[in-house]
Amino acid sequence: MTYLLGIDQGGTKTTAIVGDERGHILGIGNSFGAVHSVHGMSRAMEAGRRACGEALENAGLTYADIYGIYGGVSGLDWEYERGLIENAMRESFPVKRIRVVNDCIIAMRSATDSPKSAVICAGTGVNCAVRSGDREIVFGYYIPNSIQGGASIGLQALQRVFDAEAGVGEETVLTERLLQYFHASTVDCLLQRYVDSEITQASLTELPRLVEEAALGGDRVADQIYADFARGIVPYIHAGMRRLGILEEPVDVVLSGSIFKCRAAGLQETVRKCLLEKAPGANIIDAEYEPIIGAYLLGLDDLPEISFSDVYQNIKKEHGNYNILRKDRRQS
Repeated sequence: MTYLLGIDQGGTKTTAIVGDERGHILGIGNSFGAVHSVHGMSRAMEAGRRACGEALENAGLTYADIYGIYGGVSGLDWEYERGLIENAMRESFPVKRIRVVNDCIIAMRSATDSPKSAVICAGTGVNCAVRSGDREIVFGYYIPNSIQGGASIGLQALQRVFDAEAGVGEETVLTERLLQYFHASTVDCLLQRYVDSEITQASLTELPRLVEEAALGGDRVADQIYADFARGIVPYIHAGMRRLGILEEPVDVVLSGSIFKCRAAGLQETVRKCLLEKAPGANIIDAEYEPIIGAYLLGLDDLPEISFSDVYQNIKKEHGNYNILRKDRRQS
């Protein structure tokens, strides 16, 4: 029997999973989040060791049983970082075969095995990638702060409230919701707190839920915020397809990350409309599983003669034993 370790490491949490070549999940482990470029390589490795140790313990296995480790890592935005991370992992984990990719790649792999595919992974931040065979484009730092996931949506909500107060924007229920959230008596007070940097990045990432609730209540400004986000990110997918010569071909486009759990119609509808305008063959897929499954599947891609129909069937049968399904708020 061949056993694989998958790792999904980001700034919020680190998850590890152990599975065999037939799609049987044997153990899962969790640890704190750490990004090598932000928190340091040693802390990132410690987070990985803790998550992997827990997963192995739950599976009743040791590193000696593991064929390889396959990881999706937040912050792997430059090619030279791949070697740095893999070398650090070889020093930290007694396993010979180690492969790491940007974390948006495992989000894509968790939903499709098509050789022509793309992903928009939108959570606290955002990234997107396009793949055609062995060619791959990950956009990383090319994506501006104005569409960097939850934080950018939160910032847009603040700006729309400021615009409404100044009289240059449409009135919105977000004004009252944000005043309550930040315990501000007036928009002037809210603006001063923002200018004085008292409104943190972390608090901005909490605002998309408020924007979603306002959009569901019929607030046009809130729905427009999500639509504008979609219009901002889709051109990167078009550009990647164009550069790889697959803009007119059938391509699976995976939507993953917490932002795409949003129930606001403006987000999903605008993504679909904008994608199909220039990529008529786009097949839009909502990721069913958490990205950690993509890390595990990357490992299976390296093994010969794998029956992926059996693998997917076994994962589907056993997902109830592990927290690997994406919780979709749109079903609530």
